[in-house]
Amino acid sequence: MQRELLVISPVFSLIIAYLMFKLIVKTILSKVDSFALALKLSPFFIGITFFIVVLSFLCKTPLGKNLAIGTPAALVIAFIIAFFFGIAGRMLLSRFIKKSENGAEEIFKRIQIGTSCYVALAQGANDVANAIGPLALIYFLVKTGSVGDKVPVPVFLLLFGGIGIACGIGMAGHRVMDTVGKKITTLNNTRGFSVDFAAATTVLIASKMGLPVSTTHAAVGGVLGVGLARGLEAVNFRIIIKIMIYWILTVPAAAITSIIIFKILQFIL
Repeated sequence: MQRELLVISPVFSLIIAYLMFKLIVKTILSKVDSFALALKLSPFFIGITFFIVVLSFLCKTPLGKNLAIGTPAALVIAFIIAFFFGIAGRMLLSRFIKKSENGAEEIFKRIQIGTSCYVALAQGANDVANAIGPLALIYFLVKTGSVGDKVPVPVFLLLFGGIGIACGIGMAGHRVMDTVGKKITTLNNTRGFSVDFAAATTVLIASKMGLPVSTTHAAVGGVLGVGLARGLEAVNFRIIIKIMIYWILTVPAAAITSIIIFKILQFIL
């Protein structure tokens, strides 16, 4: 299953990003007044993001379990909240953004701030859990001397994982950003929105299913999707192949490193 997820998550993200960008091109970018159309349709793009986020909170988190809301009711609540924020977002955009030569890009520049937060939310829902899951089990084992069917995760461990991800991004994240953002295909705000939406949606769906995936893998799939939407010539496949090789190598490399560290500790202790 884990090997399949390495392929499924970027492919699923690729498809979503491809379709989303094609939709933006057909409904906005191919028209004469792209700015006006982007403003007019902004409630849809803002709303669909809020819809998925709210639905994930109602269906996945302890909040949803405590409220005991069924799927039909959750869908209705998510739609109402998404509709409200979509309209509110359009009002704010129309009030504070004036028409410019960038057209639709000027609108999606602001919307992408929200979808970038969406990606951060999805990463916390999955990537932090990937790292903290084993640590929570070890902490529970040390504290109680046994392992249960379900292991509670203390808030301070989640905070520890979040700080760790933030530090990692601060120390070396710029190198990954440079590769994903510049070397695969040319990105702008409409393409970036499509990538953010696709990657975050893929990761949140995987989180709901309890499947550990990589936000970075999903983001690369999304970037590839918007690149393919513009044609094969728009994608740097040399970088894609290089990234995929590294993805494959990380699994045995991590396994070998873990074995070495375990054997050293076993010898010492």
